[in-house]
Amino acid sequence: MSPLVSTLGCPEGDYEYIDVMIMEDSTPTRLIVDIDFNSQFEVVRPTRAYTQLSNAIPTIFVGNEEKLNRAVKEMV
Repeated sequence: MSPLVSTLGCPEGDYEYIDVMIMEDSTPTRLIVDIDFNSQFEVVRPTRAYTQLSNAIPTIFVGNEEKLNRAVKEMV
């Protein structure tokens, strides 16, 4: 598992995910597995639109960095 590291002056966190490398046609591909993905987007007073959007987020995320970045950009 990979811990969240400090970047850009933000404090380190203890959030963990599984970092997997697989081989596809002799090319390494990185997959990120997060078994508590949707909890990272919980807010105290969400708008109706945010609630609808966050309800569409899966509990478990499995995908590459590009897919993860797209999902996060949708939520911020």
